[in-house]
Amino acid sequence: DIKRQVMVSVGIFCVGFSFYILLYGISKFNSDRNPETKRNRQRAKVLTIIFGILILAIIGYFVVGISKSI
Repeated sequence: DIKRQVMVSVGIFCVGFSFYILLYGISKFNSDRNPETKRNRQRAKVLTIIFGILILAIIGYFVVGISKSI
């Protein structure tokens, strides 16, 4: 049961991390300077921060869950 939960958690982490990288890439490498792309870039930065916090929460869940199960 623990192995299955760890695999699910790792899968969620990988998906979240890939979204984080995608949003970071969008916000970092978008070079257009019109108002619409500036707004999209700001949204991408905010979502990057939110996904970063979620990834840290998942890592915390890993640490607490695995340390309590041992």
